[in-house]
This record gives sequence, structure tokens and C-alpha cells, in this order.
Amino acid sequence: KKNLPKSNYAVETDDVIALLQHLNDILDYRQNILSSQYDEIGIDAYKAGMTPIVLFYDELAAFVMTLTDKKVKADYDSLIKNLILKGRSAGINVVLSMQKPLATTISTDIRDQLSFRLVLGKNTPKDTRRIVFGESDNQIVMTDNMPISDNWETEKI
Repeated sequence: KKNLPKSNYAVETDDVIALLQHLNDILDYRQNILSSQYDEIGIDAYKAGMTPIVLFYDELAAFVMTLTDKKVKADYDSLIKNLILKGRSAGINVVLSMQKPLATTISTDIRDQLSFRLVLGKNTPKDTRRIVFGESDNQIVMTDNMPISDNWETEKI
């Protein structure tokens, strides 16, 4: 944090919203360039030589819990969702870290777009399956009397 210019990180709500809006503006600008200056189908920011941008979002859940104003929360949700859903093709990647990716913290449609998930520490088999397969996967049968040990051996991690 102390090595980054203030425009490259945010802590307070207004600054977070402003940074997300700035990244969305860059996203729109890059998408405009890709669609208007390139005739190649499937062109993305990397093929066009654009510099990648990575947003590291630490403790997302803690921040979301502070959003009590409905309009601010709606603005935030719209901005982060747009970045996650459209950002990759424009060279904007989002790395989220949080204790538990619950639907109250991050909507399931956003969470399902995350292409890589990593679990650190001891986790229950049920929670591990939810993280990997999503809460809406009806093909996975979970019961409360599942054995403590499972094939993934998460208790050894």
C-alpha cells in the first residue's frame, strides 16, 4: 500500500467505488478499441498487446458488510459484476480473497464466473464441494451424516 500511488488502491467506500468506476471506464474504452479497430474475430486485449490490469480485492466480505446504503450497494454490485463478467477479454482480471464466499457476500452468478478457486486452511467437505461446484449444483447430494473423512482428504491439509 505505501508503495502504490493513491489512485491504485482504495480502502474507504467512496474510494473503492471510484476505483471500480475507473476500471469500468477503462474496460469500456478497451472494448471500444477492440471492436472498432480490429476486424479479427475473437480478438482480446492480450492479442492486441494491451497491458494487463489486475485488481486484487482483499477481504471482500468485510467490505460488503459495511455497505448499508442500498444505492451504494447497488452501484458497487453493478461495477464489480461488470468487471468480473466482462473484464477478462479487455485484459482486466479480478482476484478476490475472502473467508467464505457466501451468496450474501458475492452473488452466485459472479462467483460462478471465477475461473480459479483456492481453499486455504481446514475446511469441511461440504464447504469444499460448495466452493468447487457451487451451491446451486443439484447433481451433488449432501447429507448431514456425511463421514468426517472424504476422498479429498481435506482434514490433512
